[in-house]
Amino acid sequence: MALDDDSPKKIANLMEMGLWQIYKYNDLKKGDRFVKGQIVYLEPKKNKGEIDFHVIKRGDTLYAISQQYGVKLKKLQELNSPKAIGARGQKKIYLR
Repeated sequence: MALDDDSPKKIANLMEMGLWQIYKYNDLKKGDRFVKGQIVYLEPKKNKGEIDFHVIKRGDTLYAISQQYGVKLKKLQELNSPKAIGARGQKKIYLR
């Protein structure tokens, strides 16, 4: 988990990894930072979740769901149509 002052560069140096790996494994863009308490992945996330779906709660984002379940953000986007993701009545996000 990220601490208050953790940055992708700091974690990469600490773990003796390439900065590109931290960005890639955590679906970050160059210049993005971690938020205190955020899960940090040091290896690639999976293509599908261990459970079928996530029940959406207020404030959930696809990125947060991706980090919570260790599923690649791109795979979540492929599994859930943009129309469904933005729909107000949407109750769940498919993880597999």
